[in-house]
Amino acid sequence: MFRLLSVLLAFGAFAASAAELAAGTCPLPAGAKDEWQGQHAWTAIEQAGLRIGHIQIDVTDVYESSEAWYAAGANWLHVQTRDQVIRDLVLIRPDDKVDARVVYESARLLRSLGFFREVSILPTDCRDGVVDLRIEAKDAWTLIVSLKANRAGGQNSTGLKLEDRNFLGTGKEIYIETESDATRTSVNYAYDDPALFGSRRRLALLHKDQSDGRSNEGALVLPFLSAKQTWGFEARSADTVETLSFYQYGEVAWQAPSSNQLNTATLWRLIDRDVDSGWRAGIGVRSEVRDYSAAIAVDPALRPAPDLAPFSSDGITFAISRFHDRFVSFRNLKLVDKTEDINLGLDATLALTVSPESFGNGGEEGTRLDLGATWAARPRAGWLLQLELEGHMRNAQEDWRDGLLSTSFTAYKQDGRHTRLARLGLDWRDDPDPEHEASLGGDQGLLGYPADWLVGDRIFQLHLEDRWSTDTVLFQTLRVGYTVIAEVGTGRRIGTREWSKTLADIGAGLRLGNLRGAYGQVIYITAFVPLVREPGVDSWQLVIGDIISF
Repeated sequence: MFRLLSVLLAFGAFAASAAELAAGTCPLPAGAKDEWQGQHAWTAIEQAGLRIGHIQIDVTDVYESSEAWYAAGANWLHVQTRDQVIRDLVLIRPDDKVDARVVYESARLLRSLGFFREVSILPTDCRDGVVDLRIEAKDAWTLIVSLKANRAGGQNSTGLKLEDRNFLGTGKEIYIETESDATRTSVNYAYDDPALFGSRRRLALLHKDQSDGRSNEGALVLPFLSAKQTWGFEARSADTVETLSFYQYGEVAWQAPSSNQLNTATLWRLIDRDVDSGWRAGIGVRSEVRDYSAAIAVDPALRPAPDLAPFSSDGITFAISRFHDRFVSFRNLKLVDKTEDINLGLDATLALTVSPESFGNGGEEGTRLDLGATWAARPRAGWLLQLELEGHMRNAQEDWRDGLLSTSFTAYKQDGRHTRLARLGLDWRDDPDPEHEASLGGDQGLLGYPADWLVGDRIFQLHLEDRWSTDTVLFQTLRVGYTVIAEVGTGRRIGTREWSKTLADIGAGLRLGNLRGAYGQVIYITAFVPLVREPGVDSWQLVIGDIISF
């Protein structure tokens, strides 16, 4: 009896499997709290030197209970994920030596694909030096045939979408979509394959027919799915022709036809690794050509004409990346009733692109610097701190321009289904290229104001939110929650370099968690009131959609 009680306590994170574990001879873990499901159980099995035996895969349909007509209908229409999809994607194979970290990496990878609601990898039996395991995957509803309607910042976006993130249970994503917003209408086609021909390579293709141009994008990537992985690569290509719109006070001031061709390819290698961190180095090539036609005045009184400076560059990229592998699992942080994997460490990449022109051949661009970093820490139970940073600049005819430094710092305080957060965003731009002007308003921050209300080269914004979820679930699908939001922001406008008033708004309404679907996982239906009124700003804004992602 005492042994059974010990097993139940040690495996509290997945009590459903405790009886199976007790029946087998798996090593018992220490009683410390798991950072992720099954952490100490798998660590004990790894320390015992066991190897992977039989891998059982159990895929649960979208609705576990299908007594209701809508649940039965959804399950009948839904094609369950095929077992082979999971076998192709997980990082563990029969006869592999157990590595607890790789087991968790496999569960994280499957969750990140979006077509599972939850994923667990549990030991079921240990015998003769091997451990049998079960992968439990709960399918999400991935087929969308719908009208899309979002409203934020006084602007509407609509569309008709046919999309499936798990087409016929194969793990492939396809979609066809028509959409319309304030600037353009478009018809989009996309394909995404996370396991090309059963490998760990990913292929993504996108084509857009737009009212003002077209766009073709493609990517072939071998991502780093494990901290132990030695090689990785990425090749990307984009060819876009469109009309850029330049805003101020939520209105279009200028437009300019543009074209952009960008091609990059980088080969990465792991160069050093300790227990939970390491270094990777990359080398590659980068080619970019941007061109613009003369700006067309729409309402030139709103702001000066944009600085349209075409350029082209070809160069060799040298990159270094620092990574950490200290993932822990959260729930009800950014999403609702979903496991969220957060890396408590620093991931940072610095890339230097050097063009032949930098050696004195008189070209337009010499060098380019790119920096990206994320960092997270948990100072105490119930708290999470996250920092995101992006920066770049390029040398054009011996002058540095298109300088960008964009950063956000977010603090979360969590208690069950109740989460408070504060997010501070800072954007600094210096001689920005037309595509890189900073905006504030609508879903860019300050939801009580029109989108692109403030377009500038310095933006500061603060978002405070109190969000909580109730026990009420509608149609086994939507968990009802509420939110209260306060925002403050200001910025320095493009051209005039005048600082705006300090703008502020407050909002409140519903925050619905989509428990069954792969799309729109958190849906806001909220009303916002601007506290600092300016001409052209409505007395209130209705915001609908998945418009807050943090």
